[in-house]
Amino acid sequence: GETHGLVNVHGDATKMRTLPPGLVTLAEAASRGGLETAAFVSNGNLTRGMGMDRGFGTWDERNEEVSKRVVALMSWLADADRGRFLALLHTYQVHAPYVPPREVAERFIDRSYAGPLRGRLEKYWTMPWEQQWAGGVGADYWEGMLDYSAEDVRFLSDLYDGEIAYADDQLRPLFQEVLAGPRSKD
Repeated sequence: GETHGLVNVHGDATKMRTLPPGLVTLAEAASRGGLETAAFVSNGNLTRGMGMDRGFGTWDERNEEVSKRVVALMSWLADADRGRFLALLHTYQVHAPYVPPREVAERFIDRSYAGPLRGRLEKYWTMPWEQQWAGGVGADYWEGMLDYSAEDVRFLSDLYDGEIAYADDQLRPLFQEVLAGPRSKD
């Protein structure tokens, strides 16, 4: 079988590979089959620079919070002339840093936890999403990870569960829209 040869290089353009020519992507096959194709991605390992946009008629690449990616895709879906389609939604929402909104996190975390991750979470809640993301892929977020206690790991796991619940809540309207099927064009 064919392999694409792409590797996760965390955006290091000097090592970044691109999708090889001649390798047919799912989007290319769908497009050739008459489907409209669109991708709403949060970059990272799905970038135009890697050639991942090949075959997509619409390519919207922005690293932003999941609700904004869902809104972008739903706006595309709302086109009255929308036919059969293949759409891709990619988000890093359920990725470090695990900072679900406070009201979601409190459904999962142990409120009595007083370890070092509590202060970090409180700090991250004060930051805009873009700063949270930048911190979550940097040393600030991961420093001391090897020294986490069992309570620290549980707290982090609970935050992860909160992120999953939040992402589910944000994706639900999109799934409902797609499952409802095509609307009448009258």
